[in-house]
Amino acid sequence: MNNTVGNERNSQIDAMRGIAIIMMVYGYTFGTFREWVYLFHMPVLFMISGFLFDEKHITSKENAYKYWFGKLRRLIVPYMICNLIVMLLNNIWVSIGFLNNSEEFLNATANAVNPQRGFGKFGIYTAIVNVYKILLLRYIPQLASPTWFLTVLFGVISVNCLATFWMARISGKKIRVYLFSTVFLLMLLLSWYITLNMPEISNTFELRHLRIIPAYVAFMMGVAVSAVHKRTHSHTVYMILGIVGLVILFIILSHGGHIELSRCEIYNPIVYVLCSLSGWFILFYCSYLLNKVKAGTILTYIGKHTMAILFLHMICFRTVSFIYVLYKGLPKYMIASSPVIFSTSELTKIIYTIVGVVVPIAMYQIWRLIQNKVKGAVKGISLQ
Repeated sequence: MNNTVGNERNSQIDAMRGIAIIMMVYGYTFGTFREWVYLFHMPVLFMISGFLFDEKHITSKENAYKYWFGKLRRLIVPYMICNLIVMLLNNIWVSIGFLNNSEEFLNATANAVNPQRGFGKFGIYTAIVNVYKILLLRYIPQLASPTWFLTVLFGVISVNCLATFWMARISGKKIRVYLFSTVFLLMLLLSWYITLNMPEISNTFELRHLRIIPAYVAFMMGVAVSAVHKRTHSHTVYMILGIVGLVILFIILSHGGHIELSRCEIYNPIVYVLCSLSGWFILFYCSYLLNKVKAGTILTYIGKHTMAILFLHMICFRTVSFIYVLYKGLPKYMIASSPVIFSTSELTKIIYTIVGVVVPIAMYQIWRLIQNKVKGAVKGISLQ
């Protein structure tokens, strides 16, 4: 939330983001409720960005450039640093079993829920090529795979900057609303078309580009929800919408509804919109209620540290897998199962989720503590 907005709404949106990121981490464990979570959790994360978007950022070319470069610095630079570090440590990951390309591993996981790929050690030449690909946003190491979200979000923001900057120069509020609605419908139908024709389209366009389209649809829904929210702050209305949304999600799920934004799987555009809005109102009202108790403070804290979770939870998953393999006496190569060892119980998958959320934040805090100590030491030396 922008700093100009009140603290109450700041904490509510942060708590909402916290719930969504926990759902994202849980979704990667392929737990029992994965299909339900996947109906809305990724669209909601993009909707939050749309909800927070302020047209004041693009009132002029100077403001638009400043806003765009600010997003470049906060999204793409960390993305590159994270992926470069993870990639350059590849041979270490292989040595400790976090990655594996042995025949035993591939045969043992051939029927896994999530198709497995083998990754082995590589030399300097491959590392140089991968550096080049990462800088061009064309390569993501497996242990940093969730960072695709950052590149897609940056793409969405870039498209929105151009579209909003152009529409802002058209006189007449009604005309701008009609244009916004037209663009929304076209993007929604295009998302559906991509899903139905993915085999042919994927030969021409890469998935990383195609994801931007359904993600932008979600972003636009966030913008629309924000406009409505400015007119009504009735918690009763949000409660009713949340309950209705919960019913809608369970009905859609019971009829085999499926959405996976990361793979551009939007088989029904109406279902996509309904699920996204339902998920939004459920999480929005839940964050409002939880903000009244201690849990809200915890979720707000998690919501402020989503970047650390996004970067590190896959590595934390491998740590849990390492301990699980030792405890159960499984073959060592099973540690490399991605994202998790699928034969584990629901309780173990909850443990994966807790570790995937808590440990990255703890690591980030330790890093900040070391950083502050070093800065303090340097400052002390310079004053001598």
